[in-house]
Amino acid sequence: MYYNAVMNNQLSRMVQSIILIGGVVFASYNIGHEVASKINPFTSTCIYGGAVFVGALIWAISIATPKSRYRHNWLLAVGALFSWFNWAMLNWAYYHQTACLFNCEAGSPWTAPCLYGALLFTLALSVGLRLNSTKQ
Repeated sequence: MYYNAVMNNQLSRMVQSIILIGGVVFASYNIGHEVASKINPFTSTCIYGGAVFVGALIWAISIATPKSRYRHNWLLAVGALFSWFNWAMLNWAYYHQTACLFNCEAGSPWTAPCLYGALLFTLALSVGLRLNSTKQ
């Protein structure tokens, strides 16, 4: 029983790390695309989401205590809320036909990078919550 819990815990940590690596790669690609499109990345939200992905990945790899896991989940929750808020603002601008406040390049909210970033943060958070609920 204990062996299964440890193996599930290790598998969940690996899955969460893979999700966060995907987030880092995805954010890096989008930041590079913004730079290539002559958009100042510091005026859009991708660079800030990318920074949180990098920080969350480094932290996820080095977590040693349940208290650190708990705080890591808070970072993932902030990343998810930030991304969902950006996507909500993009939706508002798109459907009300106003200018996007965050230099959004997407043609529609369904192709926006912040939607996929929000999904990745939410997925990583759900794995983190599962890890937090299991005995270590």
